[in-house]
Amino acid sequence: MKNSKAESDLRALMESATPGPWEPGDVWLSAGRIYSDDGDRVEGGSATRCAFCRLGEPSWVGRMDINGTAMPAHRHRNPEPYGLEHAISSADGALVAYEGGGIVRAEDVQFAISARNHVPALLDDVASLRAEVAAARKFAGEMRDFCSPHGVAVDYADRLVEAMDRAKEGR
Repeated sequence: MKNSKAESDLRALMESATPGPWEPGDVWLSAGRIYSDDGDRVEGGSATRCAFCRLGEPSWVGRMDINGTAMPAHRHRNPEPYGLEHAISSADGALVAYEGGGIVRAEDVQFAISARNHVPALLDDVASLRAEVAAARKFAGEMRDFCSPHGVAVDYADRLVEAMDRAKEGR
């Protein structure tokens, strides 16, 4: 990434996207709480379990709109996710993308997941490298004022800046 605008644009896109990590498939099962701890169907808000609680403890508990009704709900991890080639799920339980018609190729799904999961680290690496280069350039500038025999410090500072400039230009 040659300029910080492209980097900041990419970071803004990443931060506005559904949080990662992402993974293939529709991996979450969500359902309203409609059962008691004993497995009896109950009405009136006293329910503590959902239809998927047989899978274990929920990974999320909260309120969710289910079939047009906001209700207490659970989300469980599906032990057998479906749509592995045509769906992407996020860690927060959202279904990021789904193409039931099969237009999304499995390779595209894997690429999108990989990009979402690796871009944050790449952007952090770019920021770190920019900071290192800035520190080296600052040091080279300070080095020009070092007391050294025959102006060696100035020569080394100039060579350091020239080497960084060549690398920046791809030479």
